Amino acid sequence: MVEEDIEELYKLTGEDFYASIEEQYGKNVGKILRYHDIDSYCILGETHENQLLDLFEKFNDENSSDELVALKKEICNFVGEKVSVKIGTKGKIILLLQSAHKIVRTKKAKTLSEKRSNRLNKHRSSSSANNSSNSDIDVKELCASIGRSIMKLLTSLNNTIHGVVLTNISLNDFIIDVKFTDDDNAPYGLVQCICDDKVRLYYRNNGFQVSNFSKHLKSTHNKSTFMTNKQTQPANDPQFSNNMVLGDEELEKSESSINDDTRNGHVSMNSDNSLDAASVTRKKTSPRQQQYAPEYSNDDDSDSSVIETNNLHNGRQSSRVLNKPDENRSSNSFKNQSRSKKLTTADETSRPSSLPPNIRSIKASGKQKQSGSIFSDQKKRKITDSNKSIETNSSVQNKKTINTQHVYNKTSNTDFLSALLETIDINSHRPSNNYKYSQCVLRFATAIFILAGRYVYEYLRINLRYVLPSIQTIQNNWSYKPYLEAEFRFHESEIHLNSIQCQYIFVSEDCSAIIPRIEYDSNLDTFNGFVTPLLEGVPSENAFKCSVFEQLEDLFETTPQANLVNIHVIQPILDSNVNIPPVATVLSAYGTDHKITAIDILKRWLMIYKQFNSKGIRVLGFSTDGDPKYLEVVQELSHH
Repeated sequence: MVEEDIEELYKLTGEDFYASIEEQYGKNVGKILRYHDIDSYCILGETHENQLLDLFEKFNDENSSDELVALKKEICNFVGEKVSVKIGTKGKIILLLQSAHKIVRTKKAKTLSEKRSNRLNKHRSSSSANNSSNSDIDVKELCASIGRSIMKLLTSLNNTIHGVVLTNISLNDFIIDVKFTDDDNAPYGLVQCICDDKVRLYYRNNGFQVSNFSKHLKSTHNKSTFMTNKQTQPANDPQFSNNMVLGDEELEKSESSINDDTRNGHVSMNSDNSLDAASVTRKKTSPRQQQYAPEYSNDDDSDSSVIETNNLHNGRQSSRVLNKPDENRSSNSFKNQSRSKKLTTADETSRPSSLPPNIRSIKASGKQKQSGSIFSDQKKRKITDSNKSIETNSSVQNKKTINTQHVYNKTSNTDFLSALLETIDINSHRPSNNYKYSQCVLRFATAIFILAGRYVYEYLRINLRYVLPSIQTIQNNWSYKPYLEAEFRFHESEIHLNSIQCQYIFVSEDCSAIIPRIEYDSNLDTFNGFVTPLLEGVPSENAFKCSVFEQLEDLFETTPQANLVNIHVIQPILDSNVNIPPVATVLSAYGTDHKITAIDILKRWLMIYKQFNSKGIRVLGFSTDGDPKYLEVVQELSHH
């Protein structure tokens, strides 16, 4: 419906309104509105169906006027002791009310939007006036005010910034930025700290507040970055070289402690950090500052050889412990030790030797034999260890296979326990992202997820890691269609009945009391909890979808809340030789207040019967409790 048409219909009153109604919906609808003195869409949009029709569906009494009695004869049907409005007239009334409610909601929404736009225009006009006045504010004065506040703040903090006391700090170390924006009346202020962080200042009472900046200066989360920016020095700085000398001293201390530990029969692995630092120190130290004078000891009783190093920079002498050639390097060797040995060896080869040529050749051949024997011993040990590990793994695997076969032999192939054990065995040898599950295990996990819920299932899955799949796997394997309020699931019922090979059913219907409450279904974008409207006795689907807040407000004002839920259930009927009867399934559910007639119930039952009959399913009967309205329907059916 176009906005212009809605405006024209909303303006109709009196005879023009009645003429328009009679032209579209008939004279009977116009007579009902005339009787209730409803002469505009404004009044009709606030009216409910029960307020219009309940009066005509009651028997005449001494209080009934002649006009009402005559009007009932025209628009109502009389069946025994029951009076009901004609189906066509009632349907037209329902359509008219829906159209009227839509017109009123649209008009209210338009009026509300106009009010909002007027307020916005007024605000914009005042904003433009304020902006013109704000242009008179001196930006320099604001910057000066912020500067004075920052200096007071530094004085109160004793020049402590991010936990560091700075003596030469001044206002020039900070950058103050004040500007005006078109979207906001107040000026916009920023202060850039010496740590390069920008802090926004808020404008209150004709001035900027520095409380945010005070919190920033007191924080110590960026202290490391601040200290790095302020204390970084070049590599050729004397202080930097002094730090490197101290690193050498720390190296000597750590190496001396390693010597002591090695003599005592163990090596501490906690000195890795200091040793790594020592390797960096060697790179920074000039070759002129160190001179190596290695002396090898050939004493057989000693556990290790000692290299004595003279440090010309500090005049100290340090000893470094190295393994003997026939020892296992992986047991107590360090990276920096091997590096120092390589440096010593290179230095040794670079210097002219004082030994005779024949002795030097003998010594070199002895070293080659020793190195060859070391490599051969290591190779033999690796081969022996690998053979042992292969034998151990094969024995464990054989034992595991025997135990698994023993368990499987005790259970049949169709047993669920056998499927679980097989799943555990398969997944225990797979990576966590490639687990496999049989169909029966997936069905079992799906049943646990439905009955126990998400949190209980996650708890069980954590403790049964190889058995239960993830929730995402279950959701991919399990197709779930949620129930819609007032939806009759004929197609799903047909699939279920065909799966159990059943063609005969019994339909049951009953109401149950609930606490009236309105809930929003985010998956279906509908509101649940209102009384579902009936059309020809059949509840309407998706009757409470709202696109704007005014529609929801109108629903709360015009539609009653449901205090009952009406549920339709089908019970499959199989042969008598079936031991376990099939379970019943829900056909439909919707909210109601039980203000229905026997005719509505009869029409709904006929609709259900025809739908199942068209699918080849025979409805043997309908069952319910002893409600008088249902008994009246049964009484009417017994006459035919």
